[in-house]
Amino acid sequence: MKFLGIIKKRIFYSFFRKHPKMLVLIDLENILLNVRDFGDISSMAFPRQKFDEIVGRLGKIAQIVASFVFGPTNTITRHGDYLRELGFIPVHCPLMVNIKERGPSTDKRDTVDPVLIETGRTMMSLLVGLTHLCIVSGDSDFTPLARDAQRRGLDVVVVAGSRLSLSKNLEEFACFHKGKKAVFFLKEEEEKQTA
Repeated sequence: MKFLGIIKKRIFYSFFRKHPKMLVLIDLENILLNVRDFGDISSMAFPRQKFDEIVGRLGKIAQIVASFVFGPTNTITRHGDYLRELGFIPVHCPLMVNIKERGPSTDKRDTVDPVLIETGRTMMSLLVGLTHLCIVSGDSDFTPLARDAQRRGLDVVVVAGSRLSLSKNLEEFACFHKGKKAVFFLKEEEEKQTA
């Protein structure tokens, strides 16, 4: 009887493995800050054409079953309509103010990284049959999330704004797809160098 239970589990999981499924998590501010050719974060410029191309490539690796984009409220509001058109769920991450002393001195702390990491860990637990995690950021702060994904048996795909913005630690976790590391860049010339 125990043997039949093991077989049923293997059949169940092999069914999901035949249809790869991907969770995509985007650190929008990181991407915009590291794609200098397209303007800074305060401008309306956004690398739409290249972003569409990357989303298309990700779709060839695995079916995107859930996708979230994280950023400060003003950035999410500015680019939210376009990202919702692509099916991304915008997540507003407020800046937390730490008042060190009474007076005008305040320290603002970005909450994007911890919110993205916690959401990623939660979604990896909830999504049945997930095979891939795509981190759209080159930030080394996401290395623990990539490590968690590998421990769960997921393949990791990384999309960074540019080669310079990609952390070597995060790049190490990228899986291989069609004989190459599954690392993509939103800047064209960087993409050609890695191909």
